[in-house]
Amino acid sequence: EPRPARQPAPVRAPASGPGPSGLPEPRKPRLKTTGGSGPLLRKTARGTPVARLQRRLARFGIDPGPVDGVFGPRTERAVRRFQQRFDLAIDGVVGPRTWNRLGIAVQGKVRYPAPGAGRNSNRRTDIGGPQPAVIRQGKYIGAGIAAAFDRMVAAARRDGIDLVINSGYRTRAEQERLWRANPNPRYVAPPGTSNHEKGNAIDFLGTPGAWAWLRRNGGRFGFYNYPPEPWHYSTNGR
Repeated sequence: EPRPARQPAPVRAPASGPGPSGLPEPRKPRLKTTGGSGPLLRKTARGTPVARLQRRLARFGIDPGPVDGVFGPRTERAVRRFQQRFDLAIDGVVGPRTWNRLGIAVQGKVRYPAPGAGRNSNRRTDIGGPQPAVIRQGKYIGAGIAAAFDRMVAAARRDGIDLVINSGYRTRAEQERLWRANPNPRYVAPPGTSNHEKGNAIDFLGTPGAWAWLRRNGGRFGFYNYPPEPWHYSTNGR
């Protein structure tokens, strides 16, 4: 018997549909906005990762100021706007979640000013807390404790001790981030209750002799220790 004629193979329709010429339309590339990583960056950071951050923010239409590799106030404001746009914690710090949303992997060394460096300023700034903030050692502290802090730092220096701020005035977003990372009220105050949010607490770095000196002398200047944390001093010991 004669063999049946071979049928032509069926032609699959293109997934994206035909274009004007009848050929499949090429898929449009999408801007990647997840899967990035990089070093922790905050205000005063310097280096190549900061420059790449600035370029990336500009690609999202957010002006970080000059692409100069310096994490200054304009870059911090741009980071906060980016975080607000993508529903992230608005703390101005570029950590894993912010890098992930920026969608780039960044490597390179990051430099910060030496401990204790940075300008001091009595210009009062509103950072969203119950009292104005001023700058000491490049960090915010409450304006109400600045004079006592200055006297204490000067007294410690006469004794050969450097008191260096690790953490001062915190925004609510910063406190919420710490609470999410360690929701233990023994070590992290719940958001809305921290003396850091009120501008009345300072965490000090463990520079040689600093914590022992503070334990002996902090009360003379109105700063009292929270016992579980030898670095934490506030106006009421909490």
